[in-house]
Amino acid sequence: MLLLSKSPKSDLKRVIKDFNQKSGFMFIRQFKKKLWHISYYDHILRKEEELLETAKYIFNNPVRKGLVNSFKEYPFSGSMMFQIDKL
Repeated sequence: MLLLSKSPKSDLKRVIKDFNQKSGFMFIRQFKKKLWHISYYDHILRKEEELLETAKYIFNNPVRKGLVNSFKEYPFSGSMMFQIDKL
């Protein structure tokens, strides 16, 4: 997951906690198994040019795992900021 904040007061840990809690609860109810690992790795991007490269890296996770040949084939990829067909 890649998040972009426009406020210096944003609380990344709180956002991740809330997202994981709500999505994890819904997933457990539907599939009867856990969705998320207990911990996560976070990193704050400092330079604007790192944003696109980081997004490409995240989109290519299913390719590295051998699930698809192209990230565009992965049905769960999505973005509110990037047009996937232009990456």
